[in-house]
Amino acid sequence: NTASTLAPSFSPAPCGQVLAADADGITLACGADGSEGVLATQLQKAGGKRLAAVDFLAGYPLQIGEIFQ
Repeated sequence: NTASTLAPSFSPAPCGQVLAADADGITLACGADGSEGVLATQLQKAGGKRLAAVDFLAGYPLQIGEIFQ
């Protein structure tokens, strides 16, 4: 049951910044300097049920550069 996996390194970005969002998942900047990424393949809003990334994005579209909290 893994909801996320490490993604390739990216240019530094604020932690939590959306680097990519598609049917495969949402890649967020992370790491001490924001140069790492994590791919979230399942997401869950507070009080909601866990959804696959494609289903989450259908109801809650995210823009590249947005800070995901």
